[in-house]
Amino acid sequence: MKKFFGTMFASFFGMVLFVAVSIFLLIIIVAGSISSSDVETKLKDNSVLEIKLSQPIADNPDEDIMANFNPLSGKTEKSVSLKNVIHAVCKASKDDKIKGIVIDAGFAESQSIATMQELRTALQHFKDSSDKFIYAYGEAYSQTGYYLASIADKIYVQSEGGVEIKGINFRLQFFKKLLDKAGVEMQIIRHGKFKSAVEPFTEEKMSEANREQYKLFANSLWSEMVKGIADGRKITEARVNEIADSLLTHINSRLISENIIDGFMERSYFNDTILKDMHLVSVGKYKSSIGKEKNEPKDRIAIIYAQGDVGTGKGSVSEIGMENISSAIKKAADNKKVKAIVLRVNSPGGSVLTSDIIYRAVVEAKAKKPVVASFGTYAASGGYYISCAANKIYSDATTLTGSIGVFGMIPNAQKLLNDKVGITFDEVGTNKNSGYGTVVRSMQDYERDVTQQGVEDIYFGFVQKVAQGRGKTVEYIDSIGQGRVWAGVDALKIGLVDELGGLTEAIKGAAELAGISEYKISEYPEPKDQMTQLMELLGQSPSTKVEKEFARIFGIEGASMYKVLQQVQQASETQVYARLPFGISVE
Repeated sequence: MKKFFGTMFASFFGMVLFVAVSIFLLIIIVAGSISSSDVETKLKDNSVLEIKLSQPIADNPDEDIMANFNPLSGKTEKSVSLKNVIHAVCKASKDDKIKGIVIDAGFAESQSIATMQELRTALQHFKDSSDKFIYAYGEAYSQTGYYLASIADKIYVQSEGGVEIKGINFRLQFFKKLLDKAGVEMQIIRHGKFKSAVEPFTEEKMSEANREQYKLFANSLWSEMVKGIADGRKITEARVNEIADSLLTHINSRLISENIIDGFMERSYFNDTILKDMHLVSVGKYKSSIGKEKNEPKDRIAIIYAQGDVGTGKGSVSEIGMENISSAIKKAADNKKVKAIVLRVNSPGGSVLTSDIIYRAVVEAKAKKPVVASFGTYAASGGYYISCAANKIYSDATTLTGSIGVFGMIPNAQKLLNDKVGITFDEVGTNKNSGYGTVVRSMQDYERDVTQQGVEDIYFGFVQKVAQGRGKTVEYIDSIGQGRVWAGVDALKIGLVDELGGLTEAIKGAAELAGISEYKISEYPEPKDQMTQLMELLGQSPSTKVEKEFARIFGIEGASMYKVLQQVQQASETQVYARLPFGISVE
């Protein structure tokens, strides 16, 4: 017994010591990060702005201080704001100390096509408004990385590296066989011939309707990329497709002859010769060298970042919740200095209830000042729902948008629990349908009919809101709805968006609607200071930790795997959803 208590107390002491050391190390990391971020950079003559594609470029960078922590260096490498990168490119075009831009593709890191398109537009303005150079260098180029790099005057690659040009491929994961083996039946109630979000749970492959919509969407995305590559490299679009079809970029000896790159060279040689006597400066350091403008204008334009799944909690930097976005909209609407609001949406959708709460916040804000929506990579289902009341909608040509449809999903785990686990159930109730929504038996016909009617009501409410916001008839929106997804370039043609353009164009559009020419940007939800992040990290919920472990161990597939498990769990709460399918990957 004495040995037992000795071991127990030793283990307890070890755990306490581990927690104390961890907190101490985190505080050191935060303090170091804060001190390093406060240092103002003095820009040298003959500088070159460096855009690193190995660093994630996000609408609203991850505020998790441990998200990209390197334990060897003791430093964090956070994602960088797309707005800040574009702002830096704009400033660099007029800065005499900046001689040019280098796109550092690094290894084959993949970035969002829509993000690369917005950045490419900014780089095109840089070329058109200055005589400065743009060079690109990489050990290897992903397809999206090369799409951006094709704007450069010269493209170089490491001698044993490569370039990927093969076309767009959508791959969906299907879980029906897994659920069948587990003894779980997903009971689906939906409206929308194209509402493919439920197919991973009910099918083993795409339906014809789903295949049709994703084929059209893939072709629209690829068309935009082909145009950019062909224009940048001065080759025909037909030749770009021939190169993709034949996988010619996988043969390094063809890269120069096909005018895909301008040369092979080692990074050290590139730095010592091409960039000789020049000083590379990162976007972050360049931003700190610019400093704050004197006599800043009093008027504000608020950017509200709505990114991630539409969930049912409070929300976070990576999830649209019931509180964070709606309260941010209200705060911006009530701020007299804010003359217009830009709702930047990057979401595949999710909870209808949360979407409706945010929609109503947009309607109330719109009564006080202009509200403009700006679509990034996704603005689908719930992501479109929260935006449809805006005065004006801007979309990237490659944004996945629309998906106006809803579905309900209730799992039936009776077979799993009865046959595989050995658990049986019996029940009594006060009313005829008091057991409605249970996951331990199949739905009765009347229960299914009621649920179907609820889904129909929500769908037509969704359609009516879109029709009112877009100035269209309910019949027309229903005809282009039904859960169908559209690329931004096609959404423009059918009236779901007003103009093609990124966040920069949306901000300018908001200023025009507000009748102001000089303004400062205010961002919502307001970023948390790093000490607050530290405290939240220490109190992080187990589910958040599990999700991050799935992503860390299994990568992208692991993250989607966790999301699927989470979706099955959420389905037991009998929610109705407006969202894209889980487990979809774009290559």
